[in-house]
Amino acid sequence: MNFLNNVSIKHKHFIILCFVVCGLALTAFASVYQFERIVSLSNILLVKEKLSVDVLLLRKHEKDFLARKDTAYNEKFQKTVEHLQANINDLTESLERESLDTPQAEVLSDLVLKYNKTFQQLVALKIEIGLDPVSGLYGSLRSAVHGIEGLAKEADEYEILYHMLMLRRNEKDFMLRRNPKYMGKFNSNISKFENALVAIQPEQLDQMRLGLDKYQADFKLLFDKESELGLNADLGLMKELQVTVDETELALDSLSQFVSTEIEAAKINGY
Repeated sequence: MNFLNNVSIKHKHFIILCFVVCGLALTAFASVYQFERIVSLSNILLVKEKLSVDVLLLRKHEKDFLARKDTAYNEKFQKTVEHLQANINDLTESLERESLDTPQAEVLSDLVLKYNKTFQQLVALKIEIGLDPVSGLYGSLRSAVHGIEGLAKEADEYEILYHMLMLRRNEKDFMLRRNPKYMGKFNSNISKFENALVAIQPEQLDQMRLGLDKYQADFKLLFDKESELGLNADLGLMKELQVTVDETELALDSLSQFVSTEIEAAKINGY
């Protein structure tokens, strides 16, 4: 205080002015920093939107593959996964630059890996089952049926053709309706077919039995593979895919809320 008493009014005004200028400079610096932070956080939200678009593209490729049974959509799926992982890396770097401690980026990366792994399992199953009537188990079933029908026609055994027709009906009903009850009907008609073979004792009986055994084994394998895939959207790999997508969307929403909160805080601190 004694010091100020010895300072002239002019110098006092100068000192006060210096303090005011320093205060304004510090305030301006803080505001600029907060505004830059807002811009950076807004860019993080932009990356998040890119991630959301990539996830939608993955769902589109998944649905296209299931509908069209074309492996070209799996290739598109893989390219989108690579693009998505690159965006997640950008997100991670952006979060680190802002010193934001959030697990969403790592969670998203893990979910994408899980989604891709499950989808690849689904693709492998669909290929094993058959992408068209002549490939996979579909083709094997078709070949076994044609073999038995050919033998029955050569022997003029129309009762055997009838039993074969009933089995084919069970097979098609299962493929169309994806209901496990048709497995029971199939097994029942297999027994009737076997009884007919015993009763009729047709020519080439051994070949027919071999063909029937192959057909039965292939259909059982088809049933098991379709069950693993999921007979509806709430079962098997189909359910796993949906759960993973739901978890991914929740993680993206959580990230958006977190960053939006940080932006609001930066706006408040900037004024």
